[in-house]
Amino acid sequence: MDMILSDYFEPGAAVHVARAPARLDVMGGIADYSGSLVLEGTLGRHARVFVATHSRPFLRTITVGISDPDVRPDASFPLAAFHANGHLVDYDAARAIFSEDPSTRWTSYVGGCLYVLLAETKLPCPESGIDIVLVSNIPLGAGVASSAAIEVATMVALTDLLGLKLDDLTLASLCQAVENRIVGAPCGIMDQVTCALGEPNKLLALKCQPHKLQGMHLLPTGTVAVGINSNVRHCVAGKAYTRARVAAFMGLGIIGHRAAGEHFGGYLCNINPETFASDYQELLPQEIRGQEYLDRYGETPDTVTRVDPEETYRIRSCSEHPI
Repeated sequence: MDMILSDYFEPGAAVHVARAPARLDVMGGIADYSGSLVLEGTLGRHARVFVATHSRPFLRTITVGISDPDVRPDASFPLAAFHANGHLVDYDAARAIFSEDPSTRWTSYVGGCLYVLLAETKLPCPESGIDIVLVSNIPLGAGVASSAAIEVATMVALTDLLGLKLDDLTLASLCQAVENRIVGAPCGIMDQVTCALGEPNKLLALKCQPHKLQGMHLLPTGTVAVGINSNVRHCVAGKAYTRARVAAFMGLGIIGHRAAGEHFGGYLCNINPETFASDYQELLPQEIRGQEYLDRYGETPDTVTRVDPEETYRIRSCSEHPI
């Protein structure tokens, strides 16, 4: 363990360490929630997470190397806050624990992993406290899955600490639950699968329905994939991404209404492009108010997002068949 990190743990504590890489989207990632086939690579940048138990009944979260004045790098939460009336609190209450203070909202990505493990595996809450220390060199908001890498590394380290064995796809699904239900970002599972299963110098092919692996592929000789950081901040939890996802599912809902309730397995990509162009494209309005959509069609088939009655959505541009 790095000497500088020894100061964060109690003397003699057994420290469990895990790391996960950033990912490069080579093909199809913008449409993962529509069931697209994606091709993803891993990058040399990575997140490392160190976890250990301590004697006090707190979850303590620390991020090392952050110089943002709006981010408080150390936050503690009493483990008792995870329970009410002898039962684990629900997801809404857990989300509130980590989002109350904007300066420590980053803790959702690491502390949320502990909550999701307890909620989904029925593990009892640890009697001793837990330290989680995050060290990452992945640029934030660059669109290279910094959050998924943090979640995967944290989840691996915690399962090791708690003696829990999970296969990689189950672990990725739990990390997606952290993002969707604790962080509040309506992402697909592509990033978490890539960070959990990706291999250096290979591209992972994944059909996002929800996570059907199609194998690992080497790039042709003499070919490289290059990602250039535009410095335009990417945020899956932002309104623009959420609007686009909701609009795509609204399009699927309109098509399903025309197709006598057929929702194509819940994925827009299951509609043949020629069929989409000939039978459905002209059905889709350029834009529609959320309340008007709800009055006509009800909620969308999406299980992660909901239509905002006050929002206006651009349906056709967000529902064009992904390549």
